[in-house]
Amino acid sequence: MHRFGHNRSPVDVATRDERKRQADAVIRELAALGDAATARGQGRFFKEDIRSLGVAAPAIRRLEKQMFTGVAKRWSADEALEFCELVLAERLLEPTLLALIFLGRFGDRLEPEAFDRAQRWLERELCDNWATVDTLCPLVLSPIVRRHPRLAARLKRWTVAPNRWLRRASAVALIKLAPDPAFHPAIFDVAARLLRDKEDDLVQKANGWLLRDVGRADRRRLEAFLLAHGADVPRTTLRYALEKFPAGQRNRLMTATRG
Repeated sequence: MHRFGHNRSPVDVATRDERKRQADAVIRELAALGDAATARGQGRFFKEDIRSLGVAAPAIRRLEKQMFTGVAKRWSADEALEFCELVLAERLLEPTLLALIFLGRFGDRLEPEAFDRAQRWLERELCDNWATVDTLCPLVLSPIVRRHPRLAARLKRWTVAPNRWLRRASAVALIKLAPDPAFHPAIFDVAARLLRDKEDDLVQKANGWLLRDVGRADRRRLEAFLLAHGADVPRTTLRYALEKFPAGQRNRLMTATRG
């Protein structure tokens, strides 16, 4: 088995060649762990075509932990970002998930340039399914936005992007920030913009999750928001947004917003 992190340069700094070797090693390790039947079965969880190696989530996490242990003291956030980009370029499900989990370990050290990179990954569809987008957002994007709140304005622009993954990410990136009232104006703004998306259930679900979680912090404001937008709220979004409401109140709001 490849021993992650033990191929050190003379100055104990990860060179680009080392990061490429690590990226190649991760893909080889995951391919060796893969199962063809599992890979075929993965397809039923996705609407889009995916390239899966057939590796279970616990094995992905074990391998990621092994790699992080090997390089944690030597790699900077920028080096982790470069490694992640090298892996994502291969467009394989499990290596992409591993690389994003790994990059998330550096989340509190990532700067706005990493936000720019993540946007390009979404635009180029290097993260092109719910699993990779929903890993990228809380582990990588949310910590950056928390430390650099001005980037929430960028998420607002994503809500009208032709790319469905940017639209989904505009909501999912804010979910972890929902308990913080400082982000509530941006959250309700993003949610209102996403109500225009009447066709894409993956976006509507994500918007519902975002509203549900901000409602945990401010239920009255969520109720007022839903009543104000009424029939403009897609029913998929509404069902998820009301998930934590008492049954009676939930039924009343479902009726009141029917239009």
